[in-house]
Amino acid sequence: MTRSCAWVAAALGIISSLTTGCHAFYMVSGRVDSCASRKPIADAQVTLRIYQPKRSGEAQTNADGTFLVAVNWIPDDQPSDFSAKKEGFKDYDVHVTNPKAPQNICLTPVSASPAPERNP
Repeated sequence: MTRSCAWVAAALGIISSLTTGCHAFYMVSGRVDSCASRKPIADAQVTLRIYQPKRSGEAQTNADGTFLVAVNWIPDDQPSDFSAKKEGFKDYDVHVTNPKAPQNICLTPVSASPAPERNP
């Protein structure tokens, strides 16, 4: 075996030993749109929480409203809680029972409060 081949084999051995016993990722993906305009919402904060073991992950939506949020966890199917937030919109919270199903949601704009009446 040449010296460079031995180095590559050693590197691959180290990588495989580091990856054995790694946990799986619990992932939720989807898209966040405005309920009013149906346009994507960029930079919305999405959060995924699992409870056994207690872990959470956060991400922001892309310009097209899409997201992928993941939590490193011990493989075991379990429900989780998912939320999406963006200033100017009502918060969205849902209990997720199938993380493989895309979470395509819409956020409802917060209606602007009417201007106070002025006394003439």
